[in-house]
Amino acid sequence: MTGAASVGERLAAARSGKSQRVAAELLGIGPTTLSRYERGEVSPDVAFIEKAAELFGVDATWLAFGREVPKAEAAPEIERELLESVIVDVRAVIAEANLALAPDKEALLIAILYRHQVTEQSDETARRQLMRQLLRAV
Repeated sequence: MTGAASVGERLAAARSGKSQRVAAELLGIGPTTLSRYERGEVSPDVAFIEKAAELFGVDATWLAFGREVPKAEAAPEIERELLESVIVDVRAVIAEANLALAPDKEALLIAILYRHQVTEQSDETARRQLMRQLLRAV
């Protein structure tokens, strides 16, 4: 799947033929909420993106960012220093925002940002901007 410009458009494409009502029921949300996500009125949180990706059988990175991780790269060797840097940055931004995230949400945020960093080769400033955007959605 490619071509959809926004998270909402990709979400609509991912449900592939299922009505909004049926998709919303499967996702455990109301059809109005799904409609608002698809129209871009509100952004889904990280946990929702992961759940939708799993349910619809699409890559969570594609659903969130519009770029799919090729299967050959799905399980790359972990770059320990980069992962540690992402963990430190995530925890610093969470502390700066005075938030308390559940451990599973923090781990998911770290995983998404690490994967993004590996595939996009973004710098620290871009990574921190992305973290802040994701935290607003959490």
